[in-house]
Amino acid sequence: MIADHEGLCAICREAPAEHVDHDHETGRVRGLLCFDCNGALGQFRDRRDLMLAAIGYLDANGFVPIADRPAFGFSLFHGDSTSPRPDSEPRIA
Repeated sequence: MIADHEGLCAICREAPAEHVDHDHETGRVRGLLCFDCNGALGQFRDRRDLMLAAIGYLDANGFVPIADRPAFGFSLFHGDSTSPRPDSEPRIA
């Protein structure tokens, strides 16, 4: 797997792949991830709907890829704090 990933995280392709990612329901190994990407999946509880909501949040709040930003030319925005989290699911963050 490390050779297949060229030693890099399967998600960001920037940091060393140091963590074996697996599906917590089935135990199936999905790939090798860096510390940050592995943690991010855990924080989003492997929920695709939350990850897509995070993308929508970034897009709605002026997200510009780092490569397209002028040096020191970005600002922070306050966004909508509504959550797609079901009421029955506890907030973790």
